[in-house]
Amino acid sequence: MLERTWIVGCLMMFLLAGVAQARPGRDAGTQDHPNLSGDWALNRQLSDDPQHDDASARTQPNGGRRGGFGGRGGFGRGGFGGRYGGGAGSRRADVDPATIQQAIDEARSPSPSLTISHSAANIAITDARGRTRFFQTSGATDKHQLDAGTVDSTTSWNGGDLVIQYDLGNGRRMTYTYSLLAATKQLVVRIRIDGSGSGRGPATLKYVYEPAHPR
Repeated sequence: MLERTWIVGCLMMFLLAGVAQARPGRDAGTQDHPNLSGDWALNRQLSDDPQHDDASARTQPNGGRRGGFGGRGGFGRGGFGGRYGGGAGSRRADVDPATIQQAIDEARSPSPSLTISHSAANIAITDARGRTRFFQTSGATDKHQLDAGTVDSTTSWNGGDLVIQYDLGNGRRMTYTYSLLAATKQLVVRIRIDGSGSGRGPATLKYVYEPAHPR
């Protein structure tokens, strides 16, 4: 009888620990970081629309606003200050221009949905096309296979924000920052590209995601 009581007690402790880990706002392996896991749907009304901004920029004599993508900041097709020129001091300089362009095109075309799952040391992000990319949150280098080639990234936590930095070569960096807004239960993805050599400053975008299956 005593042995049975001990087994039941251990089982209850295990189940309660699992519930605590699955509770929104907590990391799957530590309480120091928010839990980004779940299915997320893009809120287009609250998100930037670089495709629309490109069309608007073509109708403006000055080429649009400063600091954005496409017409706003020179980061559209053929962007990066001409044809991927300039920049120095990068860890790698062998990134193929087609690979860079694909990475930028993905940034300018947000996935309608995201599925995120993670543990204390790893995170997986799957887009609407079923493509899954894995990241180590320790800051170690991860390699990602795009259609046009490979690109390196490093991932780490900055307070409550998950920061993924892609090395595009020749001093160019593309940074994705994932932030969970507890008050509104929204996932905000901010994208920043540095090192264009265009002299216009970094290009930035913001996408807002909401739970695909609200409780």
